[in-house]
Amino acid sequence: MTTIVALTDRVVAALSTTGVVTLSQLAFCMGQPGQVLPQEDFNRWGNSLLPDLTLGEKGSLKRLILEAQTLLVASLKDFAEHPEGVSTKKVGLAERNARLDKLRNDLTGIDISGDLEPAHSLLDAAMHQWDARTLKYLGLEKCHSREAEVQNLKAPVRTLVVEDGKLTMQDESSIEDTEIAGSLQVLQALRRRGLAYAFANLINWKAGYRKVSLRQILRADKLVFAKLGEDGKGREGHSKGKWGYNPPKGYGKNKGKTGKGD
Repeated sequence: MTTIVALTDRVVAALSTTGVVTLSQLAFCMGQPGQVLPQEDFNRWGNSLLPDLTLGEKGSLKRLILEAQTLLVASLKDFAEHPEGVSTKKVGLAERNARLDKLRNDLTGIDISGDLEPAHSLLDAAMHQWDARTLKYLGLEKCHSREAEVQNLKAPVRTLVVEDGKLTMQDESSIEDTEIAGSLQVLQALRRRGLAYAFANLINWKAGYRKVSLRQILRADKLVFAKLGEDGKGREGHSKGKWGYNPPKGYGKNKGKTGKGD
């Protein structure tokens, strides 16, 4: 379920002016997470933020503070109960679609479909690294496409593992590792991994990226021949002799028994 809290632009601007730009910061602006928020303290803090806050703005702001504190407590609890390496959380459908749509809008030069669309498991793995604030190497054999994931999806398997002296449940991958055999597969896997990391905000792609146009390719083709022609000008006028080109280096230095060259 998605929670929507509407804040007016002036409230958002006032929070930004005071340096509050994240939910974690907002969670500690009033009281402590997990404690009751006194109405008098909230009114005093709200008046210091904006003296003429309306009743609706106060309600939305208080709701957002409660949401921020609840989210922070849940995140800390999850981090404490689930050590690093335990099963990766799956990204929700709405969030995944929203992030992919944003990625497609930002990277108009890349067609994120078919072999270039990252598998859901790859997106989940990238998001897990973001949540854990830990960057780990992700092998190309695990960088599946969504197309391959749909065709080779198997029933999820949960196994018991012992980690740090604790018995925990761990989800195995729903798709087997792919053997990367050729250069094209390597290129596609690298692109899918890059898109997955951009999906998780772990990397940023260059703004305004555009794919190479056919006109640019044809122009580059002409420039190659122009460059080759320039390089060939320096060789004009050389004596080619009987070889039809410049004699091999060292030719004529080694003489036979007759004292003549070969």
